[in-house]
Amino acid sequence: MRADFSYGVGSEVLFGLPCIISSRGIERQLMLPRNTDEQRLLEESATQLNLAYNSLDN
Repeated sequence: MRADFSYGVGSEVLFGLPCIISSRGIERQLMLPRNTDEQRLLEESATQLNLAYNSLDN
């Protein structure tokens, strides 16, 4: 599942997110609480992942 816009990482980064799942599939995504430092680190990680991906020869 793509990260909700409120995670602040853009739509190009994919990562595992906690969700409520039923027999019909994903019911809803749970939002993880983050403090300012955790948010900054998440955004920095997303940037590094994008840089690494974009450096690959496709």
